[in-house]
Amino acid sequence: MRTKSKSIHLQYERVLDLQTEAIMSLSEEELDEEIRESGLEPQELEEETRRVVAEALGRHNEQALARSRQTYQKEATLLKRVRLSLPTTMKDKLELLKACLAHHQYLKPAVLTGQHRKLSDMAPSDVDSLLRQLHVLGLLKFKKV
Repeated sequence: MRTKSKSIHLQYERVLDLQTEAIMSLSEEELDEEIRESGLEPQELEEETRRVVAEALGRHNEQALARSRQTYQKEATLLKRVRLSLPTTMKDKLELLKACLAHHQYLKPAVLTGQHRKLSDMAPSDVDSLLRQLHVLGLLKFKKV
């Protein structure tokens, strides 16, 4: 069944390719005449085509965004389930994060972005999430300097 579907898809693509080649061989005047013979004005067809393509792209982007959000929610939920004993105060959590960044200096540019210029600017939930991520990556295991 899958082979038949693939074959039909390939045939459809070939027909579209042939139609495209035929259209591309027409002059602009011939193309406008063909469009008028179909009962449309070239300007109307152009506007309708733009609208259809814009709607299709919009739906595609909305679907991609929805998939991305779903993936993020799934990963965030899994991350919250990671068993980890974190310090209880924000001060201690920040000290742990600072120690980790001091030990793994290459991480600092990735953690401190335009959104968070200083660690103290981070929301407690962001600090928790970051510490969990570092734990999952095995980067919280280091000797204090």
